Amino acid sequence: MDEPDRRQRAGPRVPYLGNSPNEALLPGIGKLAIEMLRAHAVKGELVVPPGLSLGLGDNRDNSADSRFWGFVPRANIYRKLALVWWSFGITPKT
Repeated sequence: MDEPDRRQRAGPRVPYLGNSPNEALLPGIGKLAIEMLRAHAVKGELVVPPGLSLGLGDNRDNSADSRFWGFVPRANIYRKLALVWWSFGITPKT
């Protein structure tokens, strides 16, 4: 995916974090995440089933998020975003 505004920090890069589900799995990935990837990766893309969400951290090069622990049931999401702190050019939809 072309991301001209994205800046990667210097240092070692973990390909799995930036190219999931297309890279080899890392040690420490939970069973639910492995099941998620095996059951819902279609032609290199992750298909999120109805009733579930994919939670991604804002620092995706260094975030333990759904790529490590699997989908989040929508029933577990009970609040709207109230504040974006230290964001550059991203405005949340309300």
